[in-house]
Amino acid sequence: MRRLGLDASFAAPSFQKQAEHAICAICLDYLEDPQEVGCEARHVFCGPCIETVLQERKPCPSCRGHFSKTQRAPALLRNLIEEVQWKCLNFASNCAFTGTKKELEKHIDSECPEQETACPFEGSPVRFNAKAAHLRSCPKFPVPCPNQGCAMIIARAEVSHHVENACLEGMVTCTVSGCGSRMKRKLVDQHDDENMKKHFKLLHEKVVDMETNDNLELTVRFPNFEAISAGTQKRTLDSPPFVFQDMRFCLWLWPKGDLNSSVGQAALYMVKKDAYDRTLTFTVKPKNCGEVRQTFRRWASTAGGDNQTCVPLMCSSRLHERLRGGLWSST
Repeated sequence: MRRLGLDASFAAPSFQKQAEHAICAICLDYLEDPQEVGCEARHVFCGPCIETVLQERKPCPSCRGHFSKTQRAPALLRNLIEEVQWKCLNFASNCAFTGTKKELEKHIDSECPEQETACPFEGSPVRFNAKAAHLRSCPKFPVPCPNQGCAMIIARAEVSHHVENACLEGMVTCTVSGCGSRMKRKLVDQHDDENMKKHFKLLHEKVVDMETNDNLELTVRFPNFEAISAGTQKRTLDSPPFVFQDMRFCLWLWPKGDLNSSVGQAALYMVKKDAYDRTLTFTVKPKNCGEVRQTFRRWASTAGGDNQTCVPLMCSSRLHERLRGGLWSST
């Protein structure tokens, strides 16, 4: 038994009067398993509805007459009820279907282009006429992993993450710097075991290289320094990036000072663009100005991103007065 919420307003043209006798007076829906009660008027109700009334020994819901049993409605009445034609539940959306209750159920389940149903994978409402297109792009639709040999079935939106981070058949590169070998993810442990001596040698060479390349001296020039520093607004100058121990750095310069500077002050920051987390000592010397030497162990986060952090090198009126040409020496 399936309830569709039918009432006389859903009756097809020329069936309105007949439809009034196909509605249960208790549930106000289509008569399912119509049962006739023993009152004088022989009223008819849905079988499940009137069964509850009978068990509670209440009178007929329509005439308040006494009854003590029910029986199946006469065949002629049942046929009249079943022959009533109904409009589609979506007739207000211009669906022109009409048919019996059984035909309407089939139409709603598989034919009506205006009927909405829940996507079986993400639960969102989808019209029948758009269901096929929705399933072709549904982010939770199950699809097989594209890697041959992997039997995993995953949601479409998770395929990239699965392939890049979890698929045992996916190709990965050895994480030891300098090795460069590529293998399936399921063979990583085997590769590590078979190349332990090679990996140890590469790591040792990396440590030695870092110990012998821990100093850098360079001159940094800020492009368009003269034009920007001559303006009245507080604007930032970014130096070209430079590399130290395989990590990128740059300088930020506010010729007119930053938000924390007083009038007549300039501000200079050292900025790291990668995840450098070791102690670093800077010696910065603006052209025609004295040296500034500082050691930093903690870096403050900025709005530039998770890895882009900075530390202030100087903020002074002396710096502002001696800026000429945007040349800096840094070690």
